[in-house]
Amino acid sequence: MRRSVLFSGYLIGSVLGVFLGAVIGENETGREIFNPIANFIRSIPSAAKVPVIMAILGIGTATRVTAVSLAVMFPVFMATMRAVAVTDEKLLELSKLMGYGRIRSLVMIRVTCRYR
Repeated sequence: MRRSVLFSGYLIGSVLGVFLGAVIGENETGREIFNPIANFIRSIPSAAKVPVIMAILGIGTATRVTAVSLAVMFPVFMATMRAVAVTDEKLLELSKLMGYGRIRSLVMIRVTCRYR
């Protein structure tokens, strides 16, 4: 049971972190709005977040999965947002010349190149 909770939390946190980081990293206004909020929430210790999560969700598996998801999501979110924001413009121009659409360019150039 513990492995499934950790795996579920890790999977949810990773997917949310990459998705939100990519979407918000694309938009400069989104970065300006969400970066301070994300830094504030990330700076709160996990030991302080758990009682709030328990008060909202109660004691159970959902609380554990949510705590793991939050612990994973913020570092992944911040890294993806920064990677998408600082992508070299020459690579983006190259992706347009190669005929990549917006989503494929986002995945192939902005996200994949930064994690290599």
